[in-house]
Amino acid sequence: MEKQPLKDQNTGAASEGFRNLIESLPDMVVSLEYPSGRVLFVNHAVKVLLGYEPAQMYDSNFFLKIVHPDERRGLLNLWRGLEEGDDFPIFLYRVKKSDGNYIWVEQKNRVLHGPDGRVNVLNSLIRDITERKRLEQEALQSLYFSENLFQISPYAIIHVDEDGRILRINPNFEKLWHLSLGDMTAYRLWNDGQLMRSGITDILRNVTRGQIAEIPPFAYKIPFKGTTRTVFLSGKGFAYLNNAGDVSGLILVVDDVTDRVKRDEEYLEVKKLESIGRLAGGIAHDFNNILAGISGYSEILMRKMEKDDPRSAYAQKIYNAARKASILTDQLLGFARRGKYNPDYIDIISPIIFAIGATPGLNSGMRIEKSFQKSDLKVFADAGQLRQLLVEIFKNAVDAGGQDTHLEIRTEYVSSENIITDLKSAAVKNFVKIVITDYGEGIDESILGKIFEPYFTTRDKAKHAGMGLSIAYGIVKNHGGRIDLVRRAEGGTVAVIYLPAVEKPQGGILLRDGRIQRVLIIDDNEETRSFLRAFFEEKGSQVHEASSGRAGIEFFRSGRVAIDLVLLDLIIPDISGKEVLATLKNIRNEVKVILISGYYPDRSYEEYMKDPTVRLLLKPFSLEELEALIDIAPG
Repeated sequence: MEKQPLKDQNTGAASEGFRNLIESLPDMVVSLEYPSGRVLFVNHAVKVLLGYEPAQMYDSNFFLKIVHPDERRGLLNLWRGLEEGDDFPIFLYRVKKSDGNYIWVEQKNRVLHGPDGRVNVLNSLIRDITERKRLEQEALQSLYFSENLFQISPYAIIHVDEDGRILRINPNFEKLWHLSLGDMTAYRLWNDGQLMRSGITDILRNVTRGQIAEIPPFAYKIPFKGTTRTVFLSGKGFAYLNNAGDVSGLILVVDDVTDRVKRDEEYLEVKKLESIGRLAGGIAHDFNNILAGISGYSEILMRKMEKDDPRSAYAQKIYNAARKASILTDQLLGFARRGKYNPDYIDIISPIIFAIGATPGLNSGMRIEKSFQKSDLKVFADAGQLRQLLVEIFKNAVDAGGQDTHLEIRTEYVSSENIITDLKSAAVKNFVKIVITDYGEGIDESILGKIFEPYFTTRDKAKHAGMGLSIAYGIVKNHGGRIDLVRRAEGGTVAVIYLPAVEKPQGGILLRDGRIQRVLIIDDNEETRSFLRAFFEEKGSQVHEASSGRAGIEFFRSGRVAIDLVLLDLIIPDISGKEVLATLKNIRNEVKVILISGYYPDRSYEEYMKDPTVRLLLKPFSLEELEALIDIAPG
């Protein structure tokens, strides 16, 4: 290299034109004397770049002083190396501005030699690269973040090239598939039959720059311990760009959503069952309204006919058929509740009378004697289960006694102090006692201990599953009661059932002078209103009707007639039965009300069911059930 002597310490060897060019540059141009480090020349870019006046830079070692301490030693080592003939490479470091802040700069250098061949000047071009360093740092941080995310992600991440070869997989992919990257060398995404059949490959092939493909849940069989297991996968896919910005593959992020899919399926199944249940409940309610009319009218016919009238037998068959049909509606209601225990305040006499009519064979020549204590014998029980309990007991009595026997059914209110059973220790102090006696052959003493066991039966197992008494036992226990079967020495069997009573005896709905004078029927079902009207008019009552809740409230509020008894359907179209009941009680709290419904009331009626002036009667009901609630002797 040709030696370039110094002409002037301020201008160096540059011409005036060259100097002007240098002054116009946005980057700093600095000439440093070697080895002193004294600034020989600096252009005015120093003012823009660092905020210093050029004259400040000519102070001894000023330039070195503004270099960041962390990079100063490295810069000095490079400086000293020039004496040994070392190159001065591009150097990156921080330098302090006049405001005290540091910026990153890039220094490019050219060495000049004196006449003696030794280095005497270092010319440098210094450029502000702070923004570049910031972007590089962000890129490094992003890369660091992405790599860590790739490694610790709870999702399976796959990087495939344009041919569908797997280039990278993360640990969670290995965990899900139980495969390593080495196991996937022959795999091609585009040849995956499961993905092709599910349509996933079509989705992924259409992914272009800037798009994110949504992968809906799909079933995928994964090899597992010599077999396969089916999982449901979902995720996203997006294009992978190379350094040139061209699409060169795909990134797939996959999640195992098997549990979510199963939960969704279970939820849909529950909603479907709920919908079916609501439909079943609605059908049961409507059928109960129809059956109430059928059983009510047939019972009225039987009461108007002489017992030896052959038509009475037909009316009895109609009545029995309606009661049997009501068992089916009970089953529909049970399905609507999906087996849920739905207790309410139930008058015990009503389900007893229902079960008598619903038990096959019980009304076909078998003599039945009933002795009901005329008091408010209420239990907190599930009406449907209580009916089922009594039907099972009656069926057992029919099977055991045959048509030549007869039944005695007795109810009474007892204190736990008078019960010599484990019920003494219970919190309940009073019980309703139901005694059912059949005068058949009785139960062999040797099997009394097994009688409540599931599937135990002494009859033909092809026709009798042996579950009836087991079901009855479970229902009683579920209600906090007790059931015993005792063999009578004289023959026959006594079933004794204890159920917790919810109130002291209050008496039935006895009205003025022991009879009902004025009745209001609020029911949208014309057939129900009609046979109830016929029943009460037969008893000498004055009957008024309302086909809607609002009409019933308006009539009751008018006071034109002092109503003794209201029969209120809980399911009416214009206003809820609960609202009607609350309004009637607000107008006159002492009014007697019988709630009638083809559906079980919800728990919102609980406060009213505790009221001794309120009764519940489920459709279809018999006239005997109705009479038991109002203490009218059968006509």
